[in-house]
Amino acid sequence: MRPTYLTIDTSLVRENLRKIKDSLPEWSTSTAVIKANGYGHGSVMMGRIAVEEGYESLAVAIPEESVPLRNAGIMVPIYLLGLTRPQSFELVADTNSIPAVCESTDLEALNKVADNHDMIIRVAVAVDTGMHRIGIKPENAVEFIKRIKSYPNLAVDGFFSHMSNADAADQSHAHGQAQKFHKMVDEIRAFRPDADYRFSLANSAGLLSVKDSLFTDARPGIIQYGIMPSLDVPNRLGLKPVLSRSEE
Repeated sequence: MRPTYLTIDTSLVRENLRKIKDSLPEWSTSTAVIKANGYGHGSVMMGRIAVEEGYESLAVAIPEESVPLRNAGIMVPIYLLGLTRPQSFELVADTNSIPAVCESTDLEALNKVADNHDMIIRVAVAVDTGMHRIGIKPENAVEFIKRIKSYPNLAVDGFFSHMSNADAADQSHAHGQAQKFHKMVDEIRAFRPDADYRFSLANSAGLLSVKDSLFTDARPGIIQYGIMPSLDVPNRLGLKPVLSRSEE
């Protein structure tokens, strides 16, 4: 067997991150998605570079993925994109992560953990606009805000949704998701005009192909590493693959 070496060009990582960041309007924040160990590129290294390049927050899938980031001294907000099991609520508190929540979340247990740690746990409300994996219905968002408010140690950070097929040639479903999210945002802002909620829908494909999917925060994932979500998504920013392989 021949040894195989993977080389990651961090200068290209920075170049990609800057191109993505520069493509966003000034009012948009950016969350670098580094789940699955930075898509195999190393979450700590990718997280550090993203923060150095001005990304305001990071996102992973589960609280266990937050641990190496916190241990490395990365202190920006970390969002959890998947639902957290109650047995991992302590880890949410320990890492000061922002968990995704919806109707199936045991909010009472999460609030108790926060109370035991003498802290307020900020939560990101997951909204199902069309992927049908996790999330409340968009029309129930205002009522869910009221529900969260009944727990003294929980606070709503914002709302997010997963795009199901923004990388498809037919983008009618993606635009439909954006329209549902937009209607929900309007209803929330009418209910709480003073609240500075984060609204995040646009993923990698959304940022490149679905303009109406960008709200207050962008969530680039695989495109940070120079990989397109599909052949139907144009590489309009000129992003470059950062990983190469060699054998001896």
